[in-house]
Amino acid sequence: MSLTLLFELMIKSGMVAVIGLALSMLLHFRPAADRVDVLRATVCLLIALPVLMAVAPGLEIPLLPASAVDSTEQTPAIWAGAVGPVAGVSLSGSLLRPSPGEVLVWAYALGAALVIGRFLLGVWTLRRWTRNG
Repeated sequence: MSLTLLFELMIKSGMVAVIGLALSMLLHFRPAADRVDVLRATVCLLIALPVLMAVAPGLEIPLLPASAVDSTEQTPAIWAGAVGPVAGVSLSGSLLRPSPGEVLVWAYALGAALVIGRFLLGVWTLRRWTRNG
């Protein structure tokens, strides 16, 4: 995990948490169940945030204005030529081992699925107890 990705994750999770808490505070006139639902959705979004960052397309917002490029100038080609078959090189149909980063992403996704499943089981149990009570 790179330092930039970790920094982005910190910023985005902080923003999600602040928005969730602020929205919950703005609903002070509503029943407590509505505020709890907002906080539950915030926690679920925080759990899913790393997966969403890995899967969803990135949104790049430039901090500086783009520099003006003169379209009349042609950039010189660094290399030009044809590529043909290379002697002694063959293609293999074998599967590659996953990188440590991919293993971490899948482990995180599995852990998040377990936490969300346990959370949903707890909500279902609490609802059942409330109905019986």
